[in-house]
This record gives sequence, C-alpha cells and structure tokens, in this order.
Amino acid sequence: MKHLTLNNLLRIAALSLLAFGLISGAVPALAETANWQQHMPEHIPGGDAAALIIPVVAILMVFGAPALAVILIALFVFRHRERRQQLLNERIQKFLEAGQPVPENLMEDALPSPVRNLNQGLVLVGAGIGLTVFLTLMTGFAIGSIGLILVGMGLAKILIWKLAERQAQ
Repeated sequence: MKHLTLNNLLRIAALSLLAFGLISGAVPALAETANWQQHMPEHIPGGDAAALIIPVVAILMVFGAPALAVILIALFVFRHRERRQQLLNERIQKFLEAGQPVPENLMEDALPSPVRNLNQGLVLVGAGIGLTVFLTLMTGFAIGSIGLILVGMGLAKILIWKLAERQAQ
C-alpha cells in the first residue's frame, strides 16, 4: 500500500474541489440547454440531434478541457515525484546493503530544505501579487482577489521557513 503524506492528501483534495467547481459550473449550463428548442430555427441541417449535440459538446469542451488538463498535469507531476523518490530510495538502499556510508548529498535531497520553503514562498508571494494586480486592472477586484490565494500560500511557506529556522536554533 502506498504511503500518502499530508501534502499529497491536500493536493488531491484541492484537485477534487477544482473538479467539483468546474462540474458544478457546467451543470447549470447543461440545464439551460434543455430549453434549446425555443431558440432554434424551424429547420436545422442534421435534424434535432445535431441541435442538441452541438451545445452539449461545446459546454463540455469549455468546462471539461481545462479540468482535464489540470488533472493530467497533476497526475504527471505526482508520478514524476514518486518515481524520483523511488530512485533515491533505491540508491540509498544500495549504499546500505554494500555497508558503505550514504553520501550526505543524497540525504539532503531526501529531506525538504528550509531554504526551499523560503524560495517557494517568495515565488508564490510574487506571483500572487502580480496576478492580483493584473486581474484587478483587467476585471476588477472581485476577480483580482484570486491572486490573494497565492499570496496566502506564499506567506504560509515563509512562515514555515521561519518556524523551522527558530526550531533549528
């Protein structure tokens, strides 16, 4: 049985919420297509089936394609990380079976670095501020506030780095 860390569980939960949000946006749009007959002309090439299939396919493409892209990217990222960790564990196991000391640089890769949290936090804060400013200027603060999610995540990473630094001292 594979070991799921809290980080992976949170990522899975976030992807599930994203998929649910995309699906819940598509359901009302699909319900609106139930009244398709009142908006259609008398004669449609291909018959009534074409008149129903075209809006359904269009709605599924608009809402389904981005969701599918996000899910596929997340799947590839998780598989890459899992494979990289598996290779690292195999290399460490070979050193241990041979009775040799494990090089420190291998062990540093296995453990998360506090500096990595700082770097990720600063990148997230910068990206969040940039996204907030861009979306606010383009659409208004109601949409622009989406970038504040990234700012919050970045500040959390910086806080984790700061707490790890204090704990090390």
